[in-house]
Amino acid sequence: MSDTAHRLALWRSLLPVLVLIATGLLGCLPDGTPAYLDGGNLILATFRQGRNYESFCTYDVRTKRTLWHGSDLRPRYVRIVEDLVLVEWAVPQQRPVCTRFDPRTGKLSPAPPDLAGRLAQVVPVSRGGRKCLLVPCGDRYDVYSLPELKRQETLSLKKPVGAGDFWWLREVERGLEVVGPDSKVSATIPRQEIEKAQIDPRARVRYARVSPDGKAILLFMPGERGNTFPVFDTQTGLLLWVIVCEDLPFGTPLVGRNAVWTVEQEDPPDPTTAPSSKPTATTAAAATTAPAERPVIALVRYSPPGPGQGELARRQVVYRYTAPADSTLCNFAPSPDRSHFLAAIAGSPPRLLFMPLAASEKEVEVIELKAR
Repeated sequence: MSDTAHRLALWRSLLPVLVLIATGLLGCLPDGTPAYLDGGNLILATFRQGRNYESFCTYDVRTKRTLWHGSDLRPRYVRIVEDLVLVEWAVPQQRPVCTRFDPRTGKLSPAPPDLAGRLAQVVPVSRGGRKCLLVPCGDRYDVYSLPELKRQETLSLKKPVGAGDFWWLREVERGLEVVGPDSKVSATIPRQEIEKAQIDPRARVRYARVSPDGKAILLFMPGERGNTFPVFDTQTGLLLWVIVCEDLPFGTPLVGRNAVWTVEQEDPPDPTTAPSSKPTATTAAAATTAPAERPVIALVRYSPPGPGQGELARRQVVYRYTAPADSTLCNFAPSPDRSHFLAAIAGSPPRLLFMPLAASEKEVEVIELKAR
């Protein structure tokens, strides 16, 4: 038995009820969690502290059952490509191992060894009319077929970037080519258009997200001077408008030509209870304890600027949901029908928020993820 097979056999004995996964890169991948799988019957979510994924679970929409798994073994990265789930596991004092994962049964099965240590950089693309994965290998990329994961060929590409739904970008001399799911180049974004959106000239595209109708694409360009999210036309390659954001995102936005929807955690308001200047019965100099701060989870809509207002976006808070005091927004992603966002909220207990786009905070559904 190979070393990889031995470790897989060990994990099967240790993880008999493994049921959930996570996305790496702080959720900044176009195939993020929380995510619906199995035709919408399962929701996968992950909860972290800092940069480490500490716990994960699955929620069965039909039975309302939550299955948790707690283990010292942690996934480093998880990629969800349609119904294919790939998990890269950190193994103490050894190289990472990559496996397939079946969320319906909780079973692990081997994945190509070349994916281990590279899963975060894998790019889902369409090439020659077929869906496949680009796996970095030095300065080249190996092409793996889907869903078989069989190696087909090796290509020389310069920094391809996934954009969701098998759209992707590739760097060329003139700028960035936008390639659609039909494997055809939709447009080229000229370098001068990219430079318009750069706050930091050294900023590079980290990830992208295409709109559901394929008419617009959002790029994420972090830099030391700030993070920009320019929106481009996928037919002409021209810059439409720009979002400037100080903090890194923790989820997958919903992109449109005239709007970008996100979920954001805002700073709580200042405490309304001021310290008392009078002695109390319990201590002669005690101050009144301010109530615990309750974080605010906001549904936010960015839109193009008005006439004569330049290219910077307008920010509108659609509604705010006040979460319990111990809550932290982990990540978010839109539902397949784009009617709502799923947001994973760490806390005691962890929660899933169902945040409708066309409603108010009163319509937010909250599910506490407790084991039954």
